[in-house]
Amino acid sequence: MNVADNVVTTVTEIAQGEDVCFMKGGEFVAIKAVEDIPYCHKVALDDMPVGGEVVKYGECLGRLVQQVDKGGWVNDQNLKSELRDYDSELVRAGWQMCAVQSEGQQPNPFQFWGYRRTEGRPGIRNHILVLPTCVCASESCRIVASQIRGAVNIVFNTGCSDVQANTDMSQKILTGFACHPNIYGVVIIGLGCETVPHRKLREKIGLLTRKPVVSFGIQEEGGTLKTIEKATRAARQMAQEAGMQQKELFDASELYIGIECGGSDATSGIASNPSVGEMSDILVDLGATTVMSESIEWIGGEHILAKRAATPEIHNQIIEVCREYEAHLSAGTAY
Repeated sequence: MNVADNVVTTVTEIAQGEDVCFMKGGEFVAIKAVEDIPYCHKVALDDMPVGGEVVKYGECLGRLVQQVDKGGWVNDQNLKSELRDYDSELVRAGWQMCAVQSEGQQPNPFQFWGYRRTEGRPGIRNHILVLPTCVCASESCRIVASQIRGAVNIVFNTGCSDVQANTDMSQKILTGFACHPNIYGVVIIGLGCETVPHRKLREKIGLLTRKPVVSFGIQEEGGTLKTIEKATRAARQMAQEAGMQQKELFDASELYIGIECGGSDATSGIASNPSVGEMSDILVDLGATTVMSESIEWIGGEHILAKRAATPEIHNQIIEVCREYEAHLSAGTAY
């Protein structure tokens, strides 16, 4: 992946004695595997001593605690990561921006098709959201959403007898789903004895958006089947209304892309992550915005991300996020 790498990642199982073939720069290279190498694992390109750095993607992954011969298997038994020196990574003075920027170039014109929302950002989807107020309504929401093309639901595994802090957080998340620009309208289903009943949640959402919102209570309607029947009719009516809405062209500056880890494995850094990262860079250059979730997964690569920061303050914030989370995890191990 990088000319400085001293390991390569297999894309198939390699048996002892078979060739491991790869490109190093413009050169085709083949070495013999000295042991069986599993799929998506690392192979040493040279004899690697104890204490030697393992370099992949041009970055040090850690140091060896056992010698690995050329063509050998580098794995979690012989490779150990090192604690980061966060103080040396924090910028105190003399910072220079490492992010590559184009000077004197205007962004290319770029537009996208979307649905206009009265609250602001346009949506690129036009879903009907079937939203539970508690865990007891989640299955009913799933059944309703499965009956309507274009409907989506979420699984909410709490909502009953919550302490106030949990209630505040869950209500923020539920109303956030409802206000998402990809949502045309919302059908709420509650049980009747949850901390925040369906009518209250409907009122909360109504204060934040002018989207159509309806709600049903399972205990009020006389049971699950009657509630599902009524909610399905309401969702189907909303879907018909949504289908009448016409798409419009919007400027790239109104496009927000959320980037989420779909499941990490050894191919993430080879294929999916570079592809998504390239997409993000292109869209940002065109005026769009991308948002990275799961910031704790920066750990181990935060110094690489921080180099791309637009200011010293942002650079240091990235480092601090990871340092604070590592301190949080370390505090838990004391118990």
